[in-house]
Amino acid sequence: GDYGLDILRSGLGIPVVGCGDAALEEAARLGRTFALVTTWPRRFDGLHRQAGAARARARAGCRGILSIGGEEDLTGVSQPGGYLSRIAAGEAGILDRLRDACRHAVERNGAEVIVLGCTCLSSVAETLARDCSVPVVNPRLAGVRSALRQVAQDSARANAGFRAESLDVLKSMLDAVADTPPEACPTCVGDHLDPQAHPSRGA
Repeated sequence: GDYGLDILRSGLGIPVVGCGDAALEEAARLGRTFALVTTWPRRFDGLHRQAGAARARARAGCRGILSIGGEEDLTGVSQPGGYLSRIAAGEAGILDRLRDACRHAVERNGAEVIVLGCTCLSSVAETLARDCSVPVVNPRLAGVRSALRQVAQDSARANAGFRAESLDVLKSMLDAVADTPPEACPTCVGDHLDPQAHPSRGA
């Protein structure tokens, strides 16, 4: 969902990259139509629709959001042995559901590109891409590549800071999560990414 992306972009004098936004841009370059395949329950689909609505090209090209998760997966989601750990480990049952969703998106929805709907799928992106007949976009990797491109194009602004009028808004965002217990998220403390990896191989 690229939470807080618009606020950060309005408050900073440097480019701010959202992985979801970068993935949609990459999908638009790779094909005319795409589908989002996500691990979360269907009640989270609105977050993906909101992100897609930000770009007319993406909205027009989206052939659907396929969600494989159930409400039961949210119990202890980030705990050892929880849903995120099972995804990161490439649990066979989860991979089978993801493959089925990708196949459905291509064969029934007419998607020319699959966009993985969460950075938590980064660890299984290459596995899914090997079994998929169309390019698979890994949003985590798309975000890294977008950031590298923007830094290369706009290095003169690398030392820019916050705009004063946005500091209060940003402070309130941070205060809202200040007391939240830390999570050992396998996505946030994940493996090294190669930004040169090709989209057809799980990029």
